[in-house]
Amino acid sequence: MRFTNIILFISFSLGLAASAGTQGVGQQQPRCTQASPYADRIMRDVANIAQTLARLPYYELCRTLDVPNAAATVFPVRTPRGPQPKFMVYYNPQWAATADVSVANDFALIGVFAHEVGHIEHFANLYNPRNPGAVQQAQRNLHMPHQKELRADWFAGAVLARMGASVDDVVSVQRIIFSLHTTRNYPPSTVRLEHMLRAYSQHRRTPMSNREIQRRVGAAADLRSKYIRW
Repeated sequence: MRFTNIILFISFSLGLAASAGTQGVGQQQPRCTQASPYADRIMRDVANIAQTLARLPYYELCRTLDVPNAAATVFPVRTPRGPQPKFMVYYNPQWAATADVSVANDFALIGVFAHEVGHIEHFANLYNPRNPGAVQQAQRNLHMPHQKELRADWFAGAVLARMGASVDDVVSVQRIIFSLHTTRNYPPSTVRLEHMLRAYSQHRRTPMSNREIQRRVGAAADLRSKYIRW
């Protein structure tokens, strides 16, 4: 498959900060250094579980100050076999440290990394010549940013369930992605939380009742309304 000359760049939505969404950013990749041992361990744990949900390509994790929070990218690189996709997950160590302290829970950052791996799974389908249907669906999703984010949120919820996270752990991820309003690139965090919880419920031993899911989402909506009040 012929590669485009853009980098697909997806950034995780955080609080009130503007997020880059999906965009072409030329040939410029974020400058990054090797991930910390702690981040590398979290990503290895996520990857081990993620591989039970989908066949994933090789990807690298690195830290950078060039993204506001966390991001997944794919860009073409030249090889003896011709252009090949290179998949990357980036995280901002300053943001990660703040998020880790604010929720005091490893599962919150596990959920963020799992969300980015969900984007990697989507990117991989763009370069899957054996499955034209998957390629076409992945291309359509690039033009439906809300659907793309919810797909990654679903993936994160499934990973969290298989890693033994509690319902409160899943909600802690929602605290990191908290957003007051719907934007062009991101649905409101209450919708994202519901997708994570439904995937979480589907992949854990004891499913949640629909009533409990709605109660949790309602509590998040109440928090959202308090912020809007100000």
